Amino acid sequence: MIETKFKQTELGPIPENWEVMKLGTFTNVITGATPSTENSDYWGGNIPWMSSGELNNKIIYSVAGRITKEGYESASTHMLPINCVLIGLAGQGKTRGTAAINRVELCTNQSIGAILPSLNHSSDYLYLYFDSQYKLLRSVSSGEGGRGGLSKRLLLDFDTILPPREEQERIAEALNDIDTLIRELDTLIDKKSAVMQGSIQELLSAKRRLPGFSIPWKHIILGDTVNIYRGGSPRPIENFTTTNPNGLNWIKIGDVRPKDKYIVQTAEKIIPEGLSSTREVHVGDFILSNSMSFGRPYILKIDGCIHDGWLAITNYENTFDKDYLYYLLGSDSVYKQYLSLAAGSGVLNLNKKLVAAVELDIPDIEEQLAIAAILSDMDAEITELETKREKYAAIRQGMMQQLLTGKIRLI
Repeated sequence: MIETKFKQTELGPIPENWEVMKLGTFTNVITGATPSTENSDYWGGNIPWMSSGELNNKIIYSVAGRITKEGYESASTHMLPINCVLIGLAGQGKTRGTAAINRVELCTNQSIGAILPSLNHSSDYLYLYFDSQYKLLRSVSSGEGGRGGLSKRLLLDFDTILPPREEQERIAEALNDIDTLIRELDTLIDKKSAVMQGSIQELLSAKRRLPGFSIPWKHIILGDTVNIYRGGSPRPIENFTTTNPNGLNWIKIGDVRPKDKYIVQTAEKIIPEGLSSTREVHVGDFILSNSMSFGRPYILKIDGCIHDGWLAITNYENTFDKDYLYYLLGSDSVYKQYLSLAAGSGVLNLNKKLVAAVELDIPDIEEQLAIAAILSDMDAEITELETKREKYAAIRQGMMQQLLTGKIRLI
């Protein structure tokens, strides 16, 4: 075991042979630019041009934009060498403060600052360091109104922890190994998700029938086969919430993640006196979000109450297998009907009338069960991969915290 002596710095304790340096003391930052979009001669060439929205790809092997030589010369952008650390400079979303690194030569728009490679640092280490500083970068550039913006000056003045170059490279190598595993899982998840989407489209439309099934599908209108209800909310809601564990589960959008199938718990509960102003729902019922995550179905594994941001679907068992209905309600074909039926309303909100009007072609229960079993198996495989990815991401985060502060040494 290597014993490390630490020294105190403005960024906390770090190993004695590490340094804290302003970024501008050992490298430089340059920003890009955008050719005029009104001149078609500037666009569609063979010079790779990157927009700030592509920073989320993190490791940049290719970019969507292309500009011509004339476009490049007309703007004050710069051709960047490989292995620049790219930082998002502006934006209300997550772009500002996001770090990436380019593995191809390219130029960028004005919302990206490029930290140039130098002999004084490992670009891979510096990318990982700035990736770990996302929240701090956001805070130092918050500005007025919450919009904020980074600048070349702020980046050059940013305090950076620098181990010796050889140790930088070892840290980067260790973290890059786990990044590679995460990217491989991402690729596999995307591939299996695409296969599943294709299977959903084929199996739920009878374009592909499973062996042993030949009974014609029947055409239905959803509202003729199920009960649909809108939620409600006692007001003011703060007068009805309770910390009593015997309260009624108060189901909100925040209680689910985008990819969840089931709702299993709630953050809040309400007192029984609020029940007359809301809608009670039960285990096995479906609820649909009617604004955010428009039309996304969830299956209840708890009893509770829903506010008017939800619609409930009940009494479907005589017509639908539960899992089959879940995949059907979440399919593109149903979503497109929602959009078509809601067209012209001005506000994209789901309502009881709109959901009830959805038209479907469905098989008998036995074929529904067989289709749902196939899709559920695919879903379970993807969920297992996503869980594995989350585990690797958590390990990476823990390694970053330890390696980038010298609590664990690779020497």
